[in-house]
Amino acid sequence: MRSSYFIVFAFIALTACKQTKPHQLSIKKKKTRVQHAYIPAKISGDTLIIRSTSAVFIDPDTIRIEKEKKALGEDDFYAAADDNVYYMSTAEDYLNKHKIKVEHIGDQKFVKFIQSNNSSTLVKVDTLTSIWSLYLFKPTKDPMDLSPVEIEELYKLYFK
Repeated sequence: MRSSYFIVFAFIALTACKQTKPHQLSIKKKKTRVQHAYIPAKISGDTLIIRSTSAVFIDPDTIRIEKEKKALGEDDFYAAADDNVYYMSTAEDYLNKHKIKVEHIGDQKFVKFIQSNNSSTLVKVDTLTSIWSLYLFKPTKDPMDLSPVEIEELYKLYFK
């Protein structure tokens, strides 16, 4: 009886270790997908720093609003302001629909766009000709100052 247990045990042990194919070392290649995550805008003192694909809306502060009111007159200023607010709102809706991160500049005096090659563009807010401005930015390109009236055409042109 012992010999039959031994034979069964030996048979199981030998068949369990048997390989039908020679053992091959295989290396599986994994595809690495690079995903450019959004890097949040950073405020450093009086500068808004942008490093990833974004749209930056520059709205006037109270000082610039008062200067424009004096330059244009109150009635003309408010008529222009209504138009600008409408077009900026429409542009923001369009950009949100296309999943572009939107930043609004507050009291910062500068916007610094840093490209993927570490070159940068610095925009001094109070020197802009229009008190309402919109910039599109992609790290592989220079930032683009554009009119919100033409957002659809210029968006397609810039982000091709």
